[in-house]
Amino acid sequence: MSQKSINVSRRKFLGLSTAALGAASMCSEEGRPDYQSGTTGLDNKGQPYAFIRTSEFFGDAFMQLTFPPGWQIQVCKMNGHDAPSLTDEQIRQALQNTIEADRIAVLAQGKRNVVITFDDCARPTPAARLVPFVIEELHAAGVEDDNIFFHAANGSHSVMTQQEMTAKLGANVVAQYPCWNHDCFFGLTSLGVTDEGMPIKLSKRFLNADFKICLSGVKPHGMAGYGGGAKSIVPGVASIDTISFVHDVLDNRFLSGIAFVNNEVRLQMEEAARRAKVDMSINMVINGNREVAGVFAGDIVAAHRAAARFAHPHYHTDLAKDMDVVISNAYPQSVEAAKEIKYCSMSLREGGSAVLIQDTPAGQRKMHYSGWRRDEERLGLKKPGKTGLPVPQASQVIIFNRWPAKWDELNYSDQVYFASSWDEVISRLKRIHGEGTRVAIYPCAGLQHQPLELRI
Repeated sequence: MSQKSINVSRRKFLGLSTAALGAASMCSEEGRPDYQSGTTGLDNKGQPYAFIRTSEFFGDAFMQLTFPPGWQIQVCKMNGHDAPSLTDEQIRQALQNTIEADRIAVLAQGKRNVVITFDDCARPTPAARLVPFVIEELHAAGVEDDNIFFHAANGSHSVMTQQEMTAKLGANVVAQYPCWNHDCFFGLTSLGVTDEGMPIKLSKRFLNADFKICLSGVKPHGMAGYGGGAKSIVPGVASIDTISFVHDVLDNRFLSGIAFVNNEVRLQMEEAARRAKVDMSINMVINGNREVAGVFAGDIVAAHRAAARFAHPHYHTDLAKDMDVVISNAYPQSVEAAKEIKYCSMSLREGGSAVLIQDTPAGQRKMHYSGWRRDEERLGLKKPGKTGLPVPQASQVIIFNRWPAKWDELNYSDQVYFASSWDEVISRLKRIHGEGTRVAIYPCAGLQHQPLELRI
């Protein structure tokens, strides 16, 4: 079950024709064997260009961004952007050399049923790459396929379709094993409350399993420091009451932030995970091509701490300053693109132009039950008095997406311009920028973070 074969099966299942994939890439790989995300150069017309990736889980296609002659392009990569993808053997070694816990092949011996949680497509984790090796470990423990099932850790996000589960796990996995959605309203079991008063109500289906494995991705997160680890439990398989307590009470009560790992919000999540008796936490760190660059497996807390120590310098990005144009590509978390416009704010000169790329056929995430509970989405539909630009010093803000949707525009004022082609973006930029324009590109802003102290 190689990654290549999984990708082919996934494409067939998703119904993306060869023609559609070609259109999505906006460029041909033929004759360009060496380009990667972040590669720059000049075309035969003397126009500078840069390659980025877009459309995670829908082809992860390359896109060529071409600029007028004489423009100066700076690609601001995170340190780990070009980190090599782990080989099959390196992944096996990571699952065998576990952190403060025995390996799955030992721990799962004699277990009657095994649950494996996975995050949804709102998170960039390439779970399909790891699943075959986790199954391999379970087989080594004597666990049969009929005793293995998968449980989405989608928290209060909308449920996953079969198409989305296939994109996340691979078509052969979905075909062979039961894959359940999480329901944050029903089918829950209470495990009491934490010392800060957080109710611990979790999926009964998850808790009833004899052996619990959590697959997750470690990426910057403003509330938990980095994703992964105990976030698979809270909010992953938690009730709406638990999730709301985290967002409405804990996040307001305690200081948190990206790279602040041992903050009280995460500690409360970890208390809940301990009570849930998670047997194995598998944490992935990914590179700028959404490939697995690091795997840390073991104890629910210790393995995550090891992953965070690796992730901190890996996602570190030195910022450009006082640029004429700043382009923030929300890949590989394009469905929550609004978060990534911050790089424009941090790098743009007064009067410059900000461009946010949220290029995905999935669109912006339409449902978060925790938000609906607070009426955020319903109020957003009414667009109450939104004015100004999301980048205060900008003279114009452009949002680029080849799959436009009116819903996606409702987060912004009418002053924000929405473009559905790159030519349209360039046309708007050329209205106020000319020869020598300095452009900064953040190629995978959904993973990157500015220089920050690691608090762990």
